[in-house]
Amino acid sequence: MRIEVKRLYFALAVGVVMQLAGGCASSSNRIPASSGSVEPIRFLYAGNRHLEMEVCGCSISQLGGIDREANLKAGMSESLAGLFHLSAGRTFYPRAGTKLRPRHLQTKREMLLDALNELGLFSLGVSAADTEMGLLEMRKLVARAQFPFLSTNLTHGEVKSLFRKSQMVSIHGKKILFLSVTTLAKGEKLGAGFKLDSPSNAIQKELKAQTD
Repeated sequence: MRIEVKRLYFALAVGVVMQLAGGCASSSNRIPASSGSVEPIRFLYAGNRHLEMEVCGCSISQLGGIDREANLKAGMSESLAGLFHLSAGRTFYPRAGTKLRPRHLQTKREMLLDALNELGLFSLGVSAADTEMGLLEMRKLVARAQFPFLSTNLTHGEVKSLFRKSQMVSIHGKKILFLSVTTLAKGEKLGAGFKLDSPSNAIQKELKAQTD
């Protein structure tokens, strides 16, 4: 799991932040700042959790684990105002080759979700790999979460609004729109009934809906 802290300075009427779920899952766009007086907005960003609450121990330079994430957040000297805690990409999908019984998988998903609730997660981007659990299990997690599951371009034929397409917030007198784009990486497949729309078309449509 990779954790990043980014500080952005906004002097825009509307800022747009992209969470990439799937593919390169740990990314964040920088929005140019103006020369005027600005307030800092920070992002605590993690991805590729692979259903783990601890580091896997496969390298000596790993940074991650729910406990480190919680300590990092708690130890920040600055106020948590203006901090957005985000998660994206392969959150509930185990690493390749991991063999777990269905009941064990369900329990681990619920435990990880409860931990993310306790961390005060702001939003979670849904990856294609996460959909392999199926609609029923996904709906249980969405209902249990105290934060929105975001995907601008991921839908399911049986459910009209399973995921939020975007999340708009106002801070320091500015508006920020959070979008999450789901992509299909090599070797991944979508769960039954899930469908990916064109990312660019979905983004344009949602931006128009939110800014008109």
